[in-house]
Amino acid sequence: MITVSRSSREQAAHAPPPTQPLTTKTLSLLAAVALLLAILVTIALWVKATEGLTGEHLVSARFEALKIGLSIVAGSGGLIALYLAYRRQRSTEETLVHQQSVSNAAEADATERRITELYTAAVEQIGSERASVRFGGLYALERLAQNHENQRQTIVNVICAYLRMPYTPPFESDLTDADATPEADRESSLREREVRIAAQRILRTNMLVSENQASSSNTWKDIDLDLTGATLIDFDMSDTEMRTANFNSATFVGNALFDRVKFASTANFSCAEFKQYARFLEAVFEGAAYFDSAHISGNAWFPYSSFYQIAHFHDAAFDEDALFESAHFMQPTLFSSAQFHGDAWFDSSKFEEDVWFRRSRFAKEASFPEVIFKRRAFFDRVEFVHDATFSAALFSNLARFNRSVFSGQSLFFNVTFAGQLYTKDAIFNGPVDPPQALESRGRIEADFTDKESSSEEP
Repeated sequence: MITVSRSSREQAAHAPPPTQPLTTKTLSLLAAVALLLAILVTIALWVKATEGLTGEHLVSARFEALKIGLSIVAGSGGLIALYLAYRRQRSTEETLVHQQSVSNAAEADATERRITELYTAAVEQIGSERASVRFGGLYALERLAQNHENQRQTIVNVICAYLRMPYTPPFESDLTDADATPEADRESSLREREVRIAAQRILRTNMLVSENQASSSNTWKDIDLDLTGATLIDFDMSDTEMRTANFNSATFVGNALFDRVKFASTANFSCAEFKQYARFLEAVFEGAAYFDSAHISGNAWFPYSSFYQIAHFHDAAFDEDALFESAHFMQPTLFSSAQFHGDAWFDSSKFEEDVWFRRSRFAKEASFPEVIFKRRAFFDRVEFVHDATFSAALFSNLARFNRSVFSGQSLFFNVTFAGQLYTKDAIFNGPVDPPQALESRGRIEADFTDKESSSEEP
């Protein structure tokens, strides 16, 4: 719903009315009171001051009493005149304030009507069957948001709702094979594709943050994006900031770019489908990050990304290479049941809290050199189909590889196990280099079951 601030209208409604001028009756009463006061004072002085006097002294005393009475009358008149001037000035000022409040309220009403009219017209336009009219509606909403900061979230919600509408993008085969799709349908789908790309571009352009735009009022700040189930085409939100981001079950057609994005609150990519590569270079997740059951068909790049809250990649599928080089995980992290079909690189990454890779599968190289595990690391029942490298890694706490299978070469050069190492029922089908690496802290093969509460995933 479109909303406009009503502060001016409320001020006008609650503003006190201007001070009313004094009536003739009130003025006459004030004059009578002043005159009566003067007479009473004169009489009192006349009687008291002349008591026991005769001759010239009596006349002089009576004359002084009369002068005092007249002075009182004159002073009272002056006070009444000052009071009347004060009342007149106050009435004038209050009238001006009241008129200004009424004017502001009228202006606010006019602004509200104008915004509502523009908003309604734009929403009707983006619902048109003609692509050119939909373009116009989107750009009208953008102008409205640029000019009215308090309407930006509402307008973003409308744009997101448009992108959430069902849409099947044209495939390359549809563009070349005339028999695959009727020409009219192909043209309609192509035009809708361009409209959607324009809607996405509006979001990124106005949420873009750079050094020059950090303090700009034109940047759309503190914006929530709800693109649940949306079909997004070559989606690029690089260098933007957003609050809550909900991409649950969204489909990213083409590449998805989130380089240097700052997610100030929860970022939800659960069950999202990335048709090509997904890039989160130097992304900052200040809230929880959810990629549970996400499917990334191309390369997945998260190098130098920072996860300040829990990071969930449970049951995620990486069809190509997954790069988490120098990523920083500051809260519990889940990669349990994740499927890495390409190379997986975690070189120089850092896990501040517990991390789970249980039941994950690494179909190609699994690279963990110089990784720092500050708390517990659970690699139970992991399948390493190809080489696994943990050289120069630091396990500051418990390290568990129970029932894991290492089919390729296992590299543990200069690895440090500062805590307990568990390898119950682990299978090493390939060579372990150096052979004594897993004996450096004592290889513990006593049973340490997965049901222990202290090892439960969050």
